[in-house]
Amino acid sequence: MSKEKKTIPYRPSSGTEGMIFEELWCSNCEHRPFDPNEGDCDIAALMFFYDIDEAEYPKEIILRNDIPTCTAFKQRNLLKKLLDERRER
Repeated sequence: MSKEKKTIPYRPSSGTEGMIFEELWCSNCEHRPFDPNEGDCDIAALMFFYDIDEAEYPKEIILRNDIPTCTAFKQRNLLKKLLDERRER
């Protein structure tokens, strides 16, 4: 018997919870550049700026089986980044 995945919109309930979400997801995601001067992923900013019931709130931020998740998450390839930097030297 397969378990159905329950998904609902998610918004951190406090700044601390939001920082934990960013540390777990955003800081490990390819959508957030290592260098802040190169921009940022808008999803985290929108998560803090809008209320969950506003149309602009990012649909990518959800609770999946009671676990906060970003569906746009793409794991960084740190080894590739390091190798690319070495080649550029």
